[in-house]
Amino acid sequence: MITGNAIGLDTLYLPGYVNVNPLPPPPTINMFDCTLISSIGETYQWYFNSAPIAGTTNQVNVATQAGEYYVVINDGNGCSSQSDIVTYTSIEMDEPDEDGILIYLDPFSDFITVEWNEAWSNNISINIINALGGTIIGIPSAKINTESSYNINLLSLSEGMYFLIVMQEGNIVVKKIAK
Repeated sequence: MITGNAIGLDTLYLPGYVNVNPLPPPPTINMFDCTLISSIGETYQWYFNSAPIAGTTNQVNVATQAGEYYVVINDGNGCSSQSDIVTYTSIEMDEPDEDGILIYLDPFSDFITVEWNEAWSNNISINIINALGGTIIGIPSAKINTESSYNINLLSLSEGMYFLIVMQEGNIVVKKIAK
């Protein structure tokens, strides 16, 4: 800092007095169906059509309607950076496909129903694992009766991305779900 008066100038050097931190790199968004996943940041705020979405302060966000989404991340220094806009165009219900497994409804909240066709009639087990591969909910075949569907209580799960694994005698179907 240089200061002066009528007598002259004086210089004062204070190392580290002002720190200038670089902005964090702009986050990237990966979109899997209706699940939006941001790159790493300290804090997150998701936006829909340029308006902040209340309560969406996690790395993962689920698109609930068609439109433009982006995320603003902050680093540990309080600096922020905005992602590019991604456009989500539709929300579709899961439809039965060649694997014979149907999930109601993704994105889910507190309960999901897994339904299967007659080819999956016995010895079915269901697991829900987190993105790191850890089993969060395991339902052995002995707990699943001979009905063609099973309701799963997910109240204990935090928001995030999970994988539903349905197994039966060597057949395995994996479905991505988000809360």
